[in-house]
Parts: sequence; C-alpha cells; structure tokens
Amino acid sequence: RNRLMGNSLLDITVFGRRAGVAAARRSKEVELEKLTLNHLVEWERQLDEVGLDPELVAPMVLPDYTRDAA
Repeated sequence: RNRLMGNSLLDITVFGRRAGVAAARRSKEVELEKLTLNHLVEWERQLDEVGLDPELVAPMVLPDYTRDAA
C-alpha cells in the first residue's frame, strides 16, 4: 500500500529532486527573449473561443456552493 508519509514521501523526495536537477540543467540551455504578456492575451482568446469563464479562479480550494443556490 502506498500510504501518506510512507512510499509517497520517498517518491516526492527522489523524483522531486530528479525533476529539480533536470529543470536546472534545462534552464541553462534556454535563451530568454523579450518578456511580454502576449501569452496571457492568447490564453484569454482561447478561453473565449471555447466559452469558458476567465473570471473563475482555479484551482478552487473550497467550491462556492452559493453560486448555484436559487
């Protein structure tokens, strides 16, 4: 069984470290371009295109059950 603070803790420690080392190595290979916020404009355009509400904050820690109450 994979219990919290058992195998899960070992997985986080081992694979988290490996992911961090890989990310650090990759960051040295990337050349940054001029920083803009164009990716946010494109993201909002895509949300509108599929009809999703960009005002909804995610992830929702506690759902707002009052929205649907009539």
